[in-house]
Amino acid sequence: MLLTAHSVICAQAGNIADSILSHYKKLPHEKVYVHTDKPYYAAGDTIWFRAHVADAVTNSPTNKSKFVYVELLDNAADTLIERAMIKSDSSDVFANAIILPKSLRSGRYTIAAYTRWMMNFDKDLFFYKQVTVLGKGGDNGLTETDTMTDEQRDIAGEVNGEQPDMAYLTDISLALMPEGGNLVEGLRQRMAFKAIGNDGYGVDVRVRLVNASGEILSEGESEHLGMGYIYVTPSAADSLFLEAYSQGGLSCRAALPEVQKSGVALTVEQHQDMLMIQVDTTDDIGKGDLSCVVYGSGNVIVKEEIKNNVIKIDTKPLRRGIVTVAVVDKNTNRVYAERLAFIKADEKGKVEVDYK
Repeated sequence: MLLTAHSVICAQAGNIADSILSHYKKLPHEKVYVHTDKPYYAAGDTIWFRAHVADAVTNSPTNKSKFVYVELLDNAADTLIERAMIKSDSSDVFANAIILPKSLRSGRYTIAAYTRWMMNFDKDLFFYKQVTVLGKGGDNGLTETDTMTDEQRDIAGEVNGEQPDMAYLTDISLALMPEGGNLVEGLRQRMAFKAIGNDGYGVDVRVRLVNASGEILSEGESEHLGMGYIYVTPSAADSLFLEAYSQGGLSCRAALPEVQKSGVALTVEQHQDMLMIQVDTTDDIGKGDLSCVVYGSGNVIVKEEIKNNVIKIDTKPLRRGIVTVAVVDKNTNRVYAERLAFIKADEKGKVEVDYK
């Protein structure tokens, strides 16, 4: 919902804050989270699960939907294996099970969950979870077996963790995401990247930024599961590419997104209890016409005119979680740049054990 809010803002007339609040009110969103009893199974096992439905804005429980739909999908064949429609109990909890067919082949499978109301929006907002199944046969390196001991299950969980075994990868690809949404000519920006293997999992890589002549402009590496970022100062006159190299010897190359000659570069970082928002513009855009809007959890948290390059927001009064930071033309409501940020709270949980 937060990712699509910019189009709603542009379409609305009047005050930007009123437009955001009106959007939340008219289009409530739900989200689903599913717990499973374990991350890996044998063919013929039962997947026990428990689903929770919450308001996507406030993260508070909601009982508007009385049914949750849970599906088991075969990643390799892109087919539906099982579907269950679960009704909530008196405590608004959705709990049930899916029995895996004994003929299931070894591989990775996806559990998808959603409500009927969520079907009105993008399927990317559904809940998805990967599970590993050991069955008869398979071509992804999983052990061929009908039954597993606890030790075998532990091994399967290690082999099929988040970081894939490089021996089974044959290709990698790159996704490029400029901070703020667009690359703007002459403005130094961060560009996030994610390297993905042909099995759908992130792959740690080394990267280098090169121009059309092959000259290396900067280098870096992923920080976690193929994700990372580099700094770039793009030019519309020079084509730039990002090259990635995995430890297993695989490589790929991706062209940077189209460079805009006019626009806004947005950088957001949190330093201790302060959210630092840096806004840089091309010469044709006056900062006096821009506002910085920070919103989340159904509320507009900050709306401030941009007078300097850096805006500082005290995060101590804010609730921990995801917010949207947007740079908007205060006259036309045009969104120049937008990104999500996570407010980190300095909260230390305290656990007490009472022995009786």
